[in-house]
Amino acid sequence: MPDSPTPADARTVPPTTAPGLTWTFAYGLPAWLVVVHALIAWFARAPGLLTRQDDTRYLVLAESLRHGQFRDFLWPGAPAHHLYPPGYPALLAVWTAIGGDGFDWLVVSQILISVTTLVLTFDVTRRVMPATVALLSLAMLAVNPHLVKWAGQIASEGALGLCYLLAVWGSVALPRGPRQVTVVLLAAIVAPLMRAAGVVLPAALFVYWLSERRYRDAALVAVVAVLVLAPLVLWTMRDPYAVVGSSYAADIQETATGRAGLLRSVLRRVPQNVSFYVTRGIPWSLSVPTISGSVVDNVAWIGLISTGLVAGMIAGFARFRLGVLSTLATGTLLALWLFCTDRFLVPLLALLVPIMLLGLTQLPVLRRGVVGSVLAALVAVLIIGQNLRLDAQKIATMSQCDRSQGLPDARCIGPAQRGFFEAVRFVQDSLPAEAVIVSAKSEPLFHYTRHMTVPLQRFTATPDSLFWRMMSDEHAEYVLLGRLQVFEGRVLGPRLLRRCETLRVVAAFSSDTYLFGTTPATESAQHASVGSAPGACDVLRQYMSTAGRPVG
Repeated sequence: MPDSPTPADARTVPPTTAPGLTWTFAYGLPAWLVVVHALIAWFARAPGLLTRQDDTRYLVLAESLRHGQFRDFLWPGAPAHHLYPPGYPALLAVWTAIGGDGFDWLVVSQILISVTTLVLTFDVTRRVMPATVALLSLAMLAVNPHLVKWAGQIASEGALGLCYLLAVWGSVALPRGPRQVTVVLLAAIVAPLMRAAGVVLPAALFVYWLSERRYRDAALVAVVAVLVLAPLVLWTMRDPYAVVGSSYAADIQETATGRAGLLRSVLRRVPQNVSFYVTRGIPWSLSVPTISGSVVDNVAWIGLISTGLVAGMIAGFARFRLGVLSTLATGTLLALWLFCTDRFLVPLLALLVPIMLLGLTQLPVLRRGVVGSVLAALVAVLIIGQNLRLDAQKIATMSQCDRSQGLPDARCIGPAQRGFFEAVRFVQDSLPAEAVIVSAKSEPLFHYTRHMTVPLQRFTATPDSLFWRMMSDEHAEYVLLGRLQVFEGRVLGPRLLRRCETLRVVAAFSSDTYLFGTTPATESAQHASVGSAPGACDVLRQYMSTAGRPVG
């Protein structure tokens, strides 16, 4: 049955350039902005793979995919992986198969993803927004420190953002027909395979096609989404190690119910989450300039950004409806989710920025004249100036890094990370290859040392007896204790202290980082141990006396 006819059926593809734009202005300056973004991201890239679990775990999963598996083989006897969807690890598997797993080569892929997203963003905005809004949006995004940061390290945020923009671009730039349906549908289905939060994109696409009375296309996305995503959701929910913060299955269950019941949890969580993103998350993500010691500028920025976003969504609903619906759907998910962080906004920035600037130009009280455009330009220029300053500082810092070392340069990482990488070097040089280590940072520890590790997060809620039984079952002879995770001081430190008489200090590093042995020292371990180090009980008491110190 054909779709119901609507006026939209008669639409044609918008002109390739906004009225009045010369080729140089329409393409030359934007091209230079994209190049500037790529250069900033390259020179400000991270000094290497650091202590985040996500990036090193993605690489482990990519390696396992190349061997025909999908599991965390950094852990002894690890079952199939259930946390992350396979799309981004598969992308890394292909990329590393081409050029290896060197950090700089990996960053090239991230920069290409980010550059492609910016190109699609400009092509969308120049079709549906004033020329100044399109150009200012691209300039803001090109120098945005958060986009620069995530383009310079291994993370799935960029891939999800690209899926958003590819879907929106297809809905705006392509004429209605099979090609448009294929591109938009493919982007929507790939999004949750890259990052689980992308599950809202197929839902937004379904609503979008319904709103345009494209019932056959809406039915198609519903069927394909069920066939592809239902098994993925079922697989995710069957995670055998469902721990809040380390398992989407546990996160979803806690988000949906909570300890106080569904309704009460939602009524408490949603206002808190919305308040965070409105007052801190979005302004932080845009890196707006502020005046130290003043709250007036903060209030002003919050008002401008919030007003611009609301007005932009109203104005943009008729111009690029899928972009607005995708933003609203993601915002709903973030309002309901268990955790808040500005990192969750990174995939949305390429939509949020043009929506906000469009809204500032469309405010009803400013529409008669050029006041709205001037306000949008002023906001953009202020933010761009602040972002350029932050980018310059980051480049100056990263330019001092020695990237020829096997481990990240100690001058370019935090104190707690320095202690961790000192321990990594010790493990590489001094522990036998078969040694199994318990660590809160098991993924980066395995990546750098190739020693089997045991993930501490799985056992944070278990009683002491089960924890030590697990240690025995996994043949874990060493425990790495540091300051990189809050629960190292809250959970692991107290447990070790209660059994401190059975432990020995193998090595001590900077920033309260220690390697403990859990079994009587072998001859090689005795040689590796610190000969005159204080006993484990003294070390752990000192560690716990400062356990409330901020995590580095």
